[in-house]
Amino acid sequence: MPSRASRAAILLAAISGAAMVVVSCSDSSTPATTTPKPVTMDGNWTGTTSDGRALSFSIAGTTVTNISVGFKLTGECSLAGLTVNVTGPAGHISGQQLTVGDPATALYVSGQIVGNTTASGSALTNYQGTQNGAACHSTGSSTWTASKQ
Repeated sequence: MPSRASRAAILLAAISGAAMVVVSCSDSSTPATTTPKPVTMDGNWTGTTSDGRALSFSIAGTTVTNISVGFKLTGECSLAGLTVNVTGPAGHISGQQLTVGDPATALYVSGQIVGNTTASGSALTNYQGTQNGAACHSTGSSTWTASKQ
């Protein structure tokens, strides 16, 4: 069994070592570093069309989801306006370019995302319906702007 003096020396060495650790860890001359969170396009976006109608969509990774676009219509059908809603995956992001649908379908939206916080582009719709028992066709097109919420 160690002597009383050697136990005291061991205890003093342990305390001194602990004190050195505390002193070496409390050096305030080195600032703490944090890694900034990357800014992404992910999130909910809202905006308006050039016709003053609402536009909204969400982005998750490279997928555009839950898009809603309001249109003023012109054509054979007696509708003044129409809101097209697509629930779930609707389009994609490639680089900073957003694309939903294609010009031959009921909904086509394209745009450019700038700085991961604003976007702008164009949208069009092809509406096929019936009026007085006969087939009719109306279209709507506009430009749009949106901001990430």
